[in-house]
Amino acid sequence: MTSFSSKFYIVFMLLCLVLLLIISNCDVEARFCGEPSMTYSGKCDIHNSRYCNKHCVNMEFAAYGVCFDNGGLDCFCYIEC
Repeated sequence: MTSFSSKFYIVFMLLCLVLLLIISNCDVEARFCGEPSMTYSGKCDIHNSRYCNKHCVNMEFAAYGVCFDNGGLDCFCYIEC
């Protein structure tokens, strides 16, 4: 009976170790969806998106904002999907 319980214990511990390794290697990445800003007005410069970013974060509570050439320069705000 002792050998069965020791084998069971070893197998159980190995399974726990494998499960722990699988869980620890899972990386959770945030996904962001972009949509045109509804409230931004003004010049949007594709090389300097500082004002667009500041507006999106402060006014539309987005994670960040960038100027995007969409047939014209538009300010896009990115929120978590």
